[in-house]
Amino acid sequence: MKLAYLNDIFSSINAVNRSLQGYSATVIDFVDKLRAFQMKLKLWQEKVTAGRQELENDFPDITDLDCQLIRNPLEVDPTSLPDELQQEFIEFVNDSTAKDSFDSLSLTRFWSTMACSYPTLAKNCVRNLLMFPSTYRCE
Repeated sequence: MKLAYLNDIFSSINAVNRSLQGYSATVIDFVDKLRAFQMKLKLWQEKVTAGRQELENDFPDITDLDCQLIRNPLEVDPTSLPDELQQEFIEFVNDSTAKDSFDSLSLTRFWSTMACSYPTLAKNCVRNLLMFPSTYRCE
């Protein structure tokens, strides 16, 4: 029974690993999948009441605010952002051309195109968006 349980766990780990690979994988995808996997681990841990999982220390620190700013920027409260982003962000959310582009482009392409108009905001988003989500290519 223990062997079957370990097989299930390793199958899940392999599935997460495969889902994080590829040219179009972004940190946002990585964070979503990692959070789901961490919740699964906690569930499994409660079921077997053994050991403690410490995955939080092994992965990049990207906040919910960072994810929301990248994925749903029009829903972010400007006062929740760092001071250096607030004024540029207010200009951004009132730019109808940027809003139209956001709906029609991928996240990576959108934030790359915003670099000219909103350099500080775009730099922050692109840095978080393009963090290397996996080390499999380095290894």
